[in-house]
Amino acid sequence: MKKRFIRALAVPAALFVALLAGTPALADPSGEIRRDIHIQTGRDVVRLDIDTRTYREVLDFFQSGYPTASVLLHAVNLGMTINDAVYLAVKADREGAEQIYATATGMLPSLPGWACSSNRAAQGRYAPQYLLQELPPQPKIAEVARRFFKENKRLAPFPDWQLGKAHMPAQVSELEALVKKQEEQRNQEQAAPIPEKGPWWYLDAKGAQPPDSELVKRPVFVSLYKNGERIVVDNTLKQVEAARRLGLSELGAVFVYNEDYIYPVGDLGPKATVKDGASRFFGGGNEATPVPQWSNGNFHVLGKREELEQIFKIPEKKDVNEKEWKRLSEELQRDGFKKRPMLVSLLDSGRMWLDEPARVAVAKEQQMEDVPVVYFYHSSGRQACGVTAVPCQELVCDAVVAAGGDPKACEAEAIIPSLQQPLTLPDSPPGGGATSPS
Repeated sequence: MKKRFIRALAVPAALFVALLAGTPALADPSGEIRRDIHIQTGRDVVRLDIDTRTYREVLDFFQSGYPTASVLLHAVNLGMTINDAVYLAVKADREGAEQIYATATGMLPSLPGWACSSNRAAQGRYAPQYLLQELPPQPKIAEVARRFFKENKRLAPFPDWQLGKAHMPAQVSELEALVKKQEEQRNQEQAAPIPEKGPWWYLDAKGAQPPDSELVKRPVFVSLYKNGERIVVDNTLKQVEAARRLGLSELGAVFVYNEDYIYPVGDLGPKATVKDGASRFFGGGNEATPVPQWSNGNFHVLGKREELEQIFKIPEKKDVNEKEWKRLSEELQRDGFKKRPMLVSLLDSGRMWLDEPARVAVAKEQQMEDVPVVYFYHSSGRQACGVTAVPCQELVCDAVVAAGGDPKACEAEAIIPSLQQPLTLPDSPPGGGATSPS
């Protein structure tokens, strides 16, 4: 056993409030946990028990240069083990393996016990699962929904939808009926003074619409909500209509499973503000269903730039690096927010954090009023997994090596974040971040 040394490093408290007690906040919404990724090392097998969407989201953060401590905590909040998160971090930055290892091992005493496990599915963490073969011929969305609502069962395995894979072939006629019901509901609610339940769970910064033949290659998301036993079909790209025009009888469907505390963001109404979504979380711990892919323009609410200016401290042009301002200006002028919405992290302490606030300043200069926003949630309730957590240190080391990091990185001193420091955000990604007032 290697000898471990521990030293303290001031890391903002805001970065250390991303852990959940018990079931992780976003562990299951995207469906079945993928169990077929095995990374063979010379010493052990590191098994990545994480779903496809979570894997890609966390990898996107690491590859974008976000602070290691923040992303590791966000990964754990999504239900990933700390060693799986470290594996992704080192994959994105092999040269930084030593710093990643030191940061991760310093966090161990404050992580929940399950985050220090090599197998998150142990001890019944996940709901019962079943295979497509167990459903009747020509399976119905209604039956998959019933099994989730009444028996808490989920169709397995979770497919890689970005490669066109799906849980099952859904009948276009059934999808059409669900979409028609949603549209009727939306029309009724938009005519009402106070919309209560909207039939959508994310919005999309519209780009060029692909031809029908390409649209039907991507499966349709069907979001299932335990709260109210609701079924919401994602027809943002009009795939159902495209399938009908092409004369198809079936279209691939991917199911998104949502627990009681998760709601479709349409519940906030068509004119929702950034604070509306935040209030749902701060007031009762309710979270909007995660968008399919924020890095591709999906978002939760279309906020107003002025509201972000009121909530967060937005830098002035003179305070932003000239090259950074030029980069952001060219990016927004070319793409607007179509390829990258504003990311807002909600902390259960009542604080909010905004990624790259300089983009808001640039948007003001370019007279942009509407700003798409994506929510990320961080809860602090947790159970410590021990002071030393030596077995977990070994798992973290295995992950570093499996991802291609130098084994000597495991000799680095552990960095323990101190919660006694003022709430600041050092080492921010390019453009920095901004927190809301206390």
